[in-house]
Amino acid sequence: MWRSLQYLFVAGAAFVLSASVLGSNASFGASSTAPRDARHTGTLLSPPRLVSQTWGGLRELRGQINQPSTGPSAQLACPASGFCVAAGYGAGRAVVATQTAGTWGPVTPPAGPPRGSGFSAVSCWARGECVAVGTWASNPPVAMWTRETGGRWSAPRRMPGTYGYVFDYSRPGTSIGCVEGGYCLAGGAAGVHGHARAYLQVLSDGRWGAPFAVGPTRPNSDSWITTISCSRPGLCVAGGIDRSANENPFVAFEVNRRWNIDRPMPGGVSSLSCDAFGTCVISGWKPGPSQLNGHVSVVTWRGGHWSAPLAIGPLAYYASSIASCAPEREACTVVVTESTTDNSGVGSLYAATLDDHGAWSWRLILAGSNTVTGLDCTSRQVCDAVGTPSAAPQGTLLFLMRRNGRWLSPLHDGRTGIESLGPAQIACSAQDYCTAVATGTTSRSIPVTLYADLPG
Repeated sequence: MWRSLQYLFVAGAAFVLSASVLGSNASFGASSTAPRDARHTGTLLSPPRLVSQTWGGLRELRGQINQPSTGPSAQLACPASGFCVAAGYGAGRAVVATQTAGTWGPVTPPAGPPRGSGFSAVSCWARGECVAVGTWASNPPVAMWTRETGGRWSAPRRMPGTYGYVFDYSRPGTSIGCVEGGYCLAGGAAGVHGHARAYLQVLSDGRWGAPFAVGPTRPNSDSWITTISCSRPGLCVAGGIDRSANENPFVAFEVNRRWNIDRPMPGGVSSLSCDAFGTCVISGWKPGPSQLNGHVSVVTWRGGHWSAPLAIGPLAYYASSIASCAPEREACTVVVTESTTDNSGVGSLYAATLDDHGAWSWRLILAGSNTVTGLDCTSRQVCDAVGTPSAAPQGTLLFLMRRNGRWLSPLHDGRTGIESLGPAQIACSAQDYCTAVATGTTSRSIPVTLYADLPG
């Protein structure tokens, strides 16, 4: 699929950029202008309603897909209604699971990879056509991949030229993006003289090209890829972090099979998403002088230039953000989880939307101690999000739905006996056809993977 669903929690305020990379001469450069206010379109504060009105209740997969505590619950992709795949690390092994006709099969470890291996990302471009990448446990570690064709997973194989290169399933954000025809871009990190070096690798016509390094080149630098999204073959964007440069982000973008590297913003790359026309939104954070107090901001790439930053919401003490672009041109949404310095809106959720004229607007969609960790938009008027609600028992998920351009009352659902739930993810194949997954633990500390479907 051409959309990329990623998350990464960061300290500071969210900073969002949208870029159209259709032009081969496009160049990236962040404006230093102080943020001005984006258009505020009001608020939506509504009491929760039962999840059973739209979503099905939380159910348990037959098997375990639980990433380590530093990572997401399970990697998820849904290319068609009633068909989804999940991949990750379970019971010490790399595992996959497939949903067919709305029914999930068991979680299974493919034959081959030794214990300690795991999948870090999965992407699909059609029903039954998916690729998952991860790390093959060896010394040195090796990147691995498996492909689903016609609903059957192949035996995982080592990726060519990747000894010492890994798709680290213990690190959130390591990514892959696939589009029509099976063109995929994967990103990870390579071990170079005791340091990590960001790299990318392209799958085309069923074959992986040689891995190539991107990002910082100075000695003793540490960098890795955090998120990837592709619009079509030959038009992809990858975001990464340079740990040795104060978490300074960098962006690698492909135009007409040519790669360009730039640093379009300070702070860090939280997530990115591209539509089918080459418009991409990158979300991250832009901290203030104290490295905590800052503004959530949006910057739009139009006509070969970045616009002035637009502030979203109040001054932020801490923020995380996630972006999603629908198939329509410039139909992008960013949801921000924000805390204010005076604690009047700890965990308040804001949504910023990009309209077909290239203008951003924002609104408060939910106050309280809430968090959104997954977002998918299927049209300009329709988005679905999942996260953690405020004032709810442990093991409860929050569902948010945007219909006809309006965010509806939040939905809650929990499951008895669940002690805690990790960051949830969501993937939608069409309006009102979505799946959410989250890894949790029972009161007896047994790991479980839960899912919910829309419609239930």
